[in-house]
Amino acid sequence: MSTDWTPCVVVLSVRFAAALAFDQPGPEPGILFSRPTSPVASTRRGHE
Repeated sequence: MSTDWTPCVVVLSVRFAAALAFDQPGPEPGILFSRPTSPVASTRRGHE
């Protein structure tokens, strides 16, 4: 059972740590990761 949700927790922790680290220089890198503002907008902007 624990092996099922452990990878998810690890991924979330890594993404959260990466978001905090990348959010230091400027807002742009932070938007690329998980940002509560509008992830869909940033994703569309990346494709266009």
